[in-house]
Amino acid sequence: NRIKKGARVIKLVLSDMDNTLIPLGQRVSPRTVEAIHAVLDAGVRFGPATGRDYVELSRLFRMHEECFMTGIFSNGKRVRLDGRYVSTTLIPHDQLGGVVDEVPDIPFVAATIACTGGPERMARCQRIVAEAVPELRIVSPIPDWFDVMPKGMSKAASLPILLDELDIMPNEVLVFGDAANDLELFGAVPNSVAVANAIPEVAEAARWHVGASAEEGVADALFEIAVAAVTGGTPDFMKE
Repeated sequence: NRIKKGARVIKLVLSDMDNTLIPLGQRVSPRTVEAIHAVLDAGVRFGPATGRDYVELSRLFRMHEECFMTGIFSNGKRVRLDGRYVSTTLIPHDQLGGVVDEVPDIPFVAATIACTGGPERMARCQRIVAEAVPELRIVSPIPDWFDVMPKGMSKAASLPILLDELDIMPNEVLVFGDAANDLELFGAVPNSVAVANAIPEVAEAARWHVGASAEEGVADALFEIAVAAVTGGTPDFMKE
């Protein structure tokens, strides 16, 4: 179909998982899986841009691996395209040794720390880790939980790998998010979308806005993207 004048062409959709595609603690609904299939069938790639890695994604997507064949995993430490990893960054053992007393002799892609007790205790815990291992970066995707990773690593830092592999431009990518670890990715693409339950900083940074994760706002938007891809138009939520 001919693309209509002024239409926004989207070739890749990336979505954060927790509190964006799904409410925290839940799995992807059948309707959201249907929406992802609609996007894929329309010729648009879809994938998560998340702190989660493969095993957790398999559980959250109820083993529908077609929904995460492409994506940015583990806050950028893995990049997957059509079922193969095109990039993997491991956390050096000597850096992890500054956080815990003993590090098993296995490869580490992800390292996370749970810290309950409120924002003040969380901030104190983050300061302790930052002082002990300045080589690591600290990112908090959800309350009471933060990831540690090599400096310079993020979802946004890994996006160019996907762009190069797919030979597409940043303006052909659309990103959904809700939390602080989505902000850099929002700054890397012009088509950034916040769900209604996003933190204020993310809501302000986003160009577009959709319904809350609990209301399947991303699924609604995905259906619109699929229709627009087929008709050559623009999704309703992206119209000025």
